Amino acid sequence: EFKNKDEIGGKAKGLLFLSKHGFNIPEFFILDYRLVDLIIHKELSLRYLLESWMKENRISSDSLWAVRSSASFEDGKNNSFAGLFKTEINVGIKDLPNAIEKVISGYIDFNKTDYQPVGNLKFAVIIQKMIVAEFSGVIFSHNPNNVKEKNVHINIIPGLGEKLVSGEEDGLSIISLGREIKFINENTQYSGQVFDNGIKDIVLTNKELKQSITPYLNKLIAAAKKMAKLRKYPVDIEFCIADKRIYWLQLRPITSSKQVTLPTVWDNSNIGENYPGLTTPLSISFVKITYYNAYLAMVSFLGMSKPQQEKNRMLLKNMVGGISGSLYYNITAWQQLLYQLPFGKRTSKQITQILGMDDAEFELPMIKPSLFAYSKLFSNVFFSFLFFGRYKKKFELTYKKVFSKFKDKDYKKLSNKDLIEYIQKLNQDLGAKWIVPVLNGFFAFLLFSYLKKIFTKSSLHDEYPNFINDILYAQGDIVSVVIVRKFHDLLNTILADHQLKNLFKEKNEKDIWQEISNYYPEFKKRIEYYIANYGERCGEGELKIETINYKENPLAFISTLKSNAIGSVQTENDKRAFNYKNIINEKYKYKPLKKYLLLILIKITLNRIKDRENYRFYRTKGFDLVRKIFRAIDDNLYREKLIEQSSDSLYLEYEEIINQELSLNYKQIIRERKSVYNYYQTINRVNRYYQKGNNFIAVERFKSHLVKDIIKGVACSSGVITGELLIIEDNKLKDIDISGKILVAKYFEPGWINLFSKAVGIISERGGLLSHTAILFRELGIPAIVGAKGILSIVEQGDKVLLDGTKGEIKIIKKNE
Repeated sequence: EFKNKDEIGGKAKGLLFLSKHGFNIPEFFILDYRLVDLIIHKELSLRYLLESWMKENRISSDSLWAVRSSASFEDGKNNSFAGLFKTEINVGIKDLPNAIEKVISGYIDFNKTDYQPVGNLKFAVIIQKMIVAEFSGVIFSHNPNNVKEKNVHINIIPGLGEKLVSGEEDGLSIISLGREIKFINENTQYSGQVFDNGIKDIVLTNKELKQSITPYLNKLIAAAKKMAKLRKYPVDIEFCIADKRIYWLQLRPITSSKQVTLPTVWDNSNIGENYPGLTTPLSISFVKITYYNAYLAMVSFLGMSKPQQEKNRMLLKNMVGGISGSLYYNITAWQQLLYQLPFGKRTSKQITQILGMDDAEFELPMIKPSLFAYSKLFSNVFFSFLFFGRYKKKFELTYKKVFSKFKDKDYKKLSNKDLIEYIQKLNQDLGAKWIVPVLNGFFAFLLFSYLKKIFTKSSLHDEYPNFINDILYAQGDIVSVVIVRKFHDLLNTILADHQLKNLFKEKNEKDIWQEISNYYPEFKKRIEYYIANYGERCGEGELKIETINYKENPLAFISTLKSNAIGSVQTENDKRAFNYKNIINEKYKYKPLKKYLLLILIKITLNRIKDRENYRFYRTKGFDLVRKIFRAIDDNLYREKLIEQSSDSLYLEYEEIINQELSLNYKQIIRERKSVYNYYQTINRVNRYYQKGNNFIAVERFKSHLVKDIIKGVACSSGVITGELLIIEDNKLKDIDISGKILVAKYFEPGWINLFSKAVGIISERGGLLSHTAILFRELGIPAIVGAKGILSIVEQGDKVLLDGTKGEIKIIKKNE
């Protein structure tokens, strides 16, 4: 017994509590503050103390121990301060003095800082017997984000628990909902470390981990509830499983949610396909304005009250933003906005999955609509869905009218004052009326999620595991697919004509264009038709203001044709026979109502997904109009010597260009921004950042492990193909024969669509089922997998793989020597 329990710290008190109530815990010993203080002041020999301890307790010389901190304010009811001090694991007897001194030095260093959460810091050291854990985890007696919910939450990984507690690895998440045990946020595999004559990596599949830990779940849940009842408040417990026994390692209160602030999450896994790499300040700032205008218009249209709009203004203004010169989604802002809309509790959690991102936790918004306001939002969403066809028709007429009004103007003859008025007018006439595409995306997201949920529970699931993907084939009327096929036709014309093929092979772009004009007038007309109708879609970053597309530079399109005019005539990929109507008619022959409702749901979902893809090209054409106006503004600024070089205005932000009173400062602003962007070119950016205050913390890139030579991703487009891998890096696509290859990349930009018709398979490290490229893969009948996280860290150029687009699996058959 310790006379003053404040001198043993929160962790030690938790262990004593567990021991007192009969819970199975590893053997442990406590050096209280009195002893630690004597060691610090060299009034007590640590080595002598440990020798006495070993002799008195008959400690084996080959035993292993964990040395942990236990400060007076650690694991308190209002604050946990977990991870603030050092922990040493797998410590042998010879190394115990050094490990204890490291933990004590952590306390000493901390005392030198200005940060003191509570008054005088008293601290102890725990020496705890190491358990060779087969599985480790954390269990919460209540929902850690809302302790009013009495659902037990478990997170578990194979092996030791350090990787889970530190956040370096994701565990299998489990929730106890009454008598039901639910597995959530499941990964295909889980990584950890085991201690077996040293630390070794271990990987288990989802199925293997589930089967192993299921027998223990009821005991874990019952113990967590009992501990909370005994403690009389919600608790957070660390545990491990070894030799078929559960060991309890640590007990602390769940920190009050008022004291915890989750970080803002920024992610570019999805937006990166339209804004790859560095993006200029003008593009980033203009995108922020367009998102703000479009989503403010949408929530207003749905009936969100003016006071609620005002409270959400900062979220609406920061749905996207720049980090180190690249464009990112503010995922937290999206989630908090969605949470306030009908179906928000579900959609706010699922948005990351649909966008092909890792899950993200978020603070619930403080803004809550009243019952009347929510009812109004719900009824407006319902009627918008019911009469969507009418709104769609009106929007498309408006778009065509505005586009016709702006597309043929000669902006080069206008003053900057007039050009600014035009761009503000365009924003008002088009950007603020972008309600239908935003609503369409919202409905596509809802319908697709609901359809997946229904399918998972239906009798179709076992017989047609890829049913949801397969119904997305051959929707028709998708402009992106038309663009691919038109390009394919042009390319085949070149490959089928020996003289034309040699022309593209031997001459430069300028000479090719001249000879086509002289000797192939019909072919020239086809190229001009393609550029006039689809030239906004180009090789890279088609939505960036700085991008020069094929309309602005037709020779760039000739260059694209030239680099792809390799090999022989490309055959059309066979359309796979998948008639979902016949399947449903047969499956629900005797359930006519269910059959009818399912067919209607599929039809509506397909229409919304098709429109979503088409509206993306509307957006591309709209951004091209904006680009023309900004180009004319830049020409005027350069002519008036307000900027030093042509295109320098790309380093200004939208508001700075609009405010011409700043024009005398443009040169200085641009010089400073260029210097910053020169630095940005030297740094590596990651897919995800956590923002706390003004600090952006890079989240470690995902890791991938092979399980029996198989890499898992998201099944996107059915079909099985064996082939050689061709890794595509940073648009380095020139003069590469892609025919018959399986292409692999971080992501595939819309402008790379010309590649797809020549490849036999596609693998993307990022992306979701509704991403732009996923839709194209399916429409073109190409076996494909998206979201194959970490694949580029495993495969190499020329590896031979088997791609199964139905199961979402890539099997390495032969490594390239």
